[in-house]
Amino acid sequence: MAFASIFGRGFYTYKFLYNIYSSTDPTIYKASLSHNIILDSLLCHGIVGTGLIFYYIYIFFKGVADYREKLKAKSESYAISTFIVSVAVTLFFYGLIDTTIIFVQTGMIVLFIASGIGTEERKIKQLEDSERRKEE
Repeated sequence: MAFASIFGRGFYTYKFLYNIYSSTDPTIYKASLSHNIILDSLLCHGIVGTGLIFYYIYIFFKGVADYREKLKAKSESYAISTFIVSVAVTLFFYGLIDTTIIFVQTGMIVLFIASGIGTEERKIKQLEDSERRKEE
């Protein structure tokens, strides 16, 4: 059991555990999803996997914040990074109280929105290139 808490039991662990415990006790509330993104992540990926996921999310949003500040300093629009953060915050709180984002279609939409950070990065690179040309 200690190994499972450290490294998790794999995807859809809650559903597997739900099927085991709900069949023995009819008073258990019928919910095949954990309705909590943190609980689901801890069950599926364990403490180590959840820590790695949160570290990656931290690094990603640190980059988003850096791009936003660079664009703000140059008086440019930073609407895409604001949109990415607002969608992520909404999905996180939605994941805490309702269904987690585990479905393929929803995951692809989230990845599509998150990939919008590339446009901010490209805009910063173009601004820096044009500033370099002006200096030459």
